Amino acid sequence: MTTALVAVPAESSHPIYRALTARRTLTALVLIGAVLHLWAYLADTGLYLDEILLSYSILDVPLLDLLTRPLPLDQVAPLGFLLVERAAITIFGHQELALRLFPFLCAIARATLSTSSHFLPLACGFTALVLDSSALTGS
Repeated sequence: MTTALVAVPAESSHPIYRALTARRTLTALVLIGAVLHLWAYLADTGLYLDEILLSYSILDVPLLDLLTRPLPLDQVAPLGFLLVERAAITIFGHQELALRLFPFLCAIARATLSTSSHFLPLACGFTALVLDSSALTGS
């Protein structure tokens, strides 16, 4: 087995590295990503099969059962995600856009927070708290 070594340039040594990590470049990339996410969100495409099966649980299963019992149809999701999705459905109604609102906002927050090294621990903590809480579901 061979391993390839990749040379990572020092922060200030390579002009391409400096250009790609410049504040303006990162801001432009975040804005482009936000516009693309917004475009995909507003396109209101149909749900994928796994999204349909999970939305059945979010829409039809009583809240207590949603948070304390295994989901029907062999679905698994973090408790925090299920709770936020149920709240979005309650507030905005039974719409696909309401189901996709939280993932859309998380994508924008992740892109924004990941460009700043000051907020990296916060972004990692947010991800662990909300998205990676599957340990609480027992799965």
